[in-house]
Amino acid sequence: MPLNEPNYGLRRNLPESNDEGRPLSRPFSFRPHLLKDSMTEEQLNQWWRDLCRAVRPDDEIKTWSYEGGYGIPFKIWDVTFKKPSIIVYSSTIKDKRTITKNEFLLIAPRWVGYRDDGIGRDVMQTKSQNTSYIFGMLKWLEDRTAAHG
Repeated sequence: MPLNEPNYGLRRNLPESNDEGRPLSRPFSFRPHLLKDSMTEEQLNQWWRDLCRAVRPDDEIKTWSYEGGYGIPFKIWDVTFKKPSIIVYSSTIKDKRTITKNEFLLIAPRWVGYRDDGIGRDVMQTKSQNTSYIFGMLKWLEDRTAAHG
């Protein structure tokens, strides 16, 4: 099912290439094996910054769950820095969803526990309605890390 791109009038001004027309690299230093409840605030903030650098508008990412693996695709609409958030949309939701930095910082430390089935999804859903998107982005970052060594 194709994604219907909503028109919210947001500025989507992340450059795709440098002045020479070469694609910009999207660096990140995501280290999922370090994600745990004892992470420092600075480590969590670094992973947020890494995610914001890695995703671009129109990147398609799939939700991910321990029980079902990859699921429904969603797209990145925008990354905002004034009110730090990542805005996503999908054909399965009526409106765009905003994932705030604070929401991400609440869910991210529990990623490994969820991914390895130590924490049930029902526990995570009580903390955020966007866990499927956050887990999808974390899985996407893990996959990119594995693919790029």
